[in-house]
Amino acid sequence: MRSLLFVLVVLLVPAAVQGQPFTPQQLTALNNLQEEFTRSGAYFHVLIACASPAMKEEATSRIAPTAKIFDTMAFVIGNKIGMTKDAMEQRLRRVFDEQSRITNNNVCLNIDSLLARRAARCKELGEHPETILDEYSRR
Repeated sequence: MRSLLFVLVVLLVPAAVQGQPFTPQQLTALNNLQEEFTRSGAYFHVLIACASPAMKEEATSRIAPTAKIFDTMAFVIGNKIGMTKDAMEQRLRRVFDEQSRITNNNVCLNIDSLLARRAARCKELGEHPETILDEYSRR
């Protein structure tokens, strides 16, 4: 998770300190990164919600801190690029609607559909957000 701090320190802080606006390319890349954090945060919340009663406490203690970090990153990035609270909430709603669609409105029963689509990318985002930001910056 130290890499998450890299994103804030290297990319968000210098622009804010220097008073320089983001370039259109940076803005697009950070907007995409914000959506990735939103999507992964929602995924982690679903993992907690769908944990069996026997595993709920462990899932909460292991996953909730990560979900909180991802939620915070989504908010901080969104705020820094000028997204309104409403826009961030609507994006989150769209992400949860997408998860429901993917799982045929039964997220816990069909959670494997989300695991296949989200697990590796969310792990990569948590461990190497700079790589994902770089991916978007090259587009």
